[in-house]
Amino acid sequence: MNYIEADYELTGLLDQSSIKYWKALRTRSGLNTDIDNTIQHTDLSKESDWAKFSAGNLISPTLYNIRRERRIEFAAEAFRWNDLKRWRALDQVVDYHIEGFNLWDENYKLY
Repeated sequence: MNYIEADYELTGLLDQSSIKYWKALRTRSGLNTDIDNTIQHTDLSKESDWAKFSAGNLISPTLYNIRRERRIEFAAEAFRWNDLKRWRALDQVVDYHIEGFNLWDENYKLY
């Protein structure tokens, strides 16, 4: 997926090699290989993923789908946080407060 992402970022288009690799990934996973159909039906306003942003701006549906494919492909590889930082996808959530519990004062005492 890095090659496909780099190719798209460089030219704004997918060359035949990128399309071939992307379709091969989807074939191996048993998914529909019609990436154009996936891209055309992507509505970024309905996506809640931070990866739809770069430096606070919405990206194209094509780039978003490349990022989503990477997220799926490497789901258990612990790349997500670094990808979000590399894409500057976290810029719009600088002052975002994630609510939850205080691990050190509450939950830690249980162990």
